[in-house]
Amino acid sequence: MNRHLKRALELAFVPIAAAIIFFEQTLIRCLNVVTAALARWTPIARLEA
Repeated sequence: MNRHLKRALELAFVPIAAAIIFFEQTLIRCLNVVTAALARWTPIARLEA
């Protein structure tokens, strides 16, 4: 592959990949908070017990 093309693709895709990973990690943290709150909800807590 052409060296310049490879460098251009790296410059384009690395920030996109970093943004996707950041979004995924943020979403996972938010979902953990929501899941913990849902588990503390009385009907769900009774089902788990």
